[in-house]
Amino acid sequence: AISSVRAAKTLDGSDGAVDQGGLKTTPVPSEGRSVSFSFLKDKRDAHGRREGEDGFDPTTLRVKLTEHEKKFTPAQEQYWNIKKNNADVVLFFKVGKFYELFEEDALLGHRELGLAFMGKEAPHAGFPEAALPKYAEKLVSLGYKCGLVEQMETPQQLEKRNAELQKKGIKKDKAVRREMCSVLTKGT
Repeated sequence: AISSVRAAKTLDGSDGAVDQGGLKTTPVPSEGRSVSFSFLKDKRDAHGRREGEDGFDPTTLRVKLTEHEKKFTPAQEQYWNIKKNNADVVLFFKVGKFYELFEEDALLGHRELGLAFMGKEAPHAGFPEAALPKYAEKLVSLGYKCGLVEQMETPQQLEKRNAELQKKGIKKDKAVRREMCSVLTKGT
């Protein structure tokens, strides 16, 4: 399981060797990237408590945009709705034939797995679905929990579902439905 101490150790940007139960890793520097959302810069749990405060829950995250931050895309909204209740889990978020990592998870994937960043904006990394066993096994061996967020429908099924919603006068969805289907840990 991820502990808040472990997460702090890997997300602090250090580039020195880290001993993980006899396994030496040399994290890759984060190329000067840092999280982009204010709610990650001043991290709080779902009840508004900061790490170190009594009752802090490291499994939850308060996700709240400021008035100056852009709204989430539909896929980002799905991601953060899952992440807010699984803050201690590295999410592998399925997008087509790839798994993608965002923000802190992308920084961690870059350092621990050597994943390349995608784009020049917010931390974002990914890998082809065929590489899932390799990357998940590595993170689990380092003591992380990995959550697999899968697409539960195809774009064609989304189209069909939206046609039904439209008939009922309900707003259409703009992203395929996704769910966290499993969590991988050292015990699973």
